[in-house]
Amino acid sequence: MWESEAALCGRLRLHYVGRLRLHNVGRMSLHNMMRQRLHYVGRLRLHYMVRLMLHYHLMWGD
Repeated sequence: MWESEAALCGRLRLHYVGRLRLHNVGRMSLHNMMRQRLHYVGRLRLHYMVRLMLHYHLMWGD
């Protein structure tokens, strides 16, 4: 009886710790994904703006 209870407690603790770790990893990966996406969008926008400026510069001259 006592052994099974201890085993159950251990299994519950393992399950909880595993879920917590999974949650933290999920949050971190989501955070990294968001940061990467923001960085990518920022670079894309900068690239687009530079191209637009160059285009206007070539079209209208000085």
